[in-house]
Amino acid sequence: MMSSYRGKIRKVCETLCVCKLCVIILGSLVLIALPASGQQTKETKRVLILITGQLGVPGYEIAREAMESSLGKSTNFQIELFVEYMDFYRLGDASYNKTLLDWYKAKYAGINIDLVIAYGYHALAFAAAHGDEIFPHTPIVFSAVLQNQLSGIKNHIELTGSLFKIDYLGLLNTALNNHPGTRHVVVVSGSSKAGRLMEGQIREVYEPYKDKYDFIYLGDLAMRDLLPRLAKLPEHTVVIYYYLALDGNGQEFKPWQAASMVSEAANAPTYGMADTYMGHGIVGGALVSWAAHGKEAGQIGLRILNGANPADIPISSEGTTLKMFDWRQLKRWQV
Repeated sequence: MMSSYRGKIRKVCETLCVCKLCVIILGSLVLIALPASGQQTKETKRVLILITGQLGVPGYEIAREAMESSLGKSTNFQIELFVEYMDFYRLGDASYNKTLLDWYKAKYAGINIDLVIAYGYHALAFAAAHGDEIFPHTPIVFSAVLQNQLSGIKNHIELTGSLFKIDYLGLLNTALNNHPGTRHVVVVSGSSKAGRLMEGQIREVYEPYKDKYDFIYLGDLAMRDLLPRLAKLPEHTVVIYYYLALDGNGQEFKPWQAASMVSEAANAPTYGMADTYMGHGIVGGALVSWAAHGKEAGQIGLRILNGANPADIPISSEGTTLKMFDWRQLKRWQV
């Protein structure tokens, strides 16, 4: 009888202990779920990244990742990102532009965008021309846009960013310093609109050197004619590869893949203008850094989200060109 009574008491105690443990666990979960006393939920800022070209292009991906990394360092806001690849180079015309405008107006109706980052000229031109229809009174940060491309856009009140500036002279001097016996300089820039624009700037910058060096411009050649020409260059030559998206025959190429073709064919060291050409046979040089452009755009964007006036932030290319070299190519050309 006494043994049975004690057994019942033991079961009651065990039940009470289990209940007490459940209460403690539930209480702890509630405390974890609730914000700490006095802590406020961060405000959400919505950022739209407009990218001129298509998904998967290395420069775009590097720049976008750097933008996101910079924006992710915000301590004052939660950042909600929207990313649009406009694919302008493959599809861009007046009809496509109208299609994009209608699509973005429908997609972002009712969504308050706090900042637009426009990567590349066409993204910037689109945002400046149509931004008030899609995201009115929203500041714009641009990235990788040439100085002379701002002429029709610069009056936009809420706009700033980082310029795309190629260090033509720095790249030439780097090649000449590494190869002091140089007498010939081959310039490859392709036949696209951007390539022709570059060649015009290159010729202007290199003009003071033309009496000392023989400059050979091969931008108008078809790739099938360019590669054999590069294989038979005279001694004491360096090649400076800038950009080839379209050859003289109208054939399209990915610039970083064309860099591989040029450097493999050339019997002279090849220098390049962009960090995305590293690993594609170039020796290196004073290179445009897509990562630096993306980082700068993200940092400027954070300043604006924190209250800075875009008009007070200088437009600059500072910090977006870096000297980099491929040690394998240095060894190959005995630099």
